[in-house]
Amino acid sequence: MSKYPANVFVDYIDQTTIAIFGKKQDVRYSLTLDNMSSNSEYYASVLLMHPSAANRHTSDALTNQLIRFLSKKDYQEITILTYFPYKVAIAEELYHLISESTLAEVLRKNHKAIRQQIKRSTVFILAWGDRPTYIPKKQFDYALRLFKNMVIEEKCQHKIHLFTYSHADSLSVSGQPANPYRKYIETIEPFDIAAIREEKS
Repeated sequence: MSKYPANVFVDYIDQTTIAIFGKKQDVRYSLTLDNMSSNSEYYASVLLMHPSAANRHTSDALTNQLIRFLSKKDYQEITILTYFPYKVAIAEELYHLISESTLAEVLRKNHKAIRQQIKRSTVFILAWGDRPTYIPKKQFDYALRLFKNMVIEEKCQHKIHLFTYSHADSLSVSGQPANPYRKYIETIEPFDIAAIREEKS
């Protein structure tokens, strides 16, 4: 775990704990940080695949990487969201959580959080990366379709962006928005959401 950069604090974290399969499961819908070095009122959101370890008190390498880059770009509010909001110690646990039909309400609340941030944000950056094998293709494709429909319904295509990297492409080999972990972020650029396709079977 890491400390948050000195210029930011956690303004709001939408997190809860549910009981599933006889044990407690943490769910994080959103993490919003305030960049104290900015008065711009520009709001940036980043959509990842699933939550990192960051919480109210401690951060992690990826979250701090996003904070440092977006702070330098003068975004006053930075919100991190995910397709699948379950915080797990072992990533493979996501397969059962995402496939569990009784947790449909969790995903509905997560979709609502994403929609709210699409409308609120100045820029909305896609960075979820390739679908790992422990995330079912059916649920991943559904989440992708739902997100694309949200953007269209809210008329927010102009807000959609990708990171550009030094020595790495903005899109993965399979055509998904590349995750910034262990990459040097150069800037962000507008992106046509229609260019993202579901995986071939």
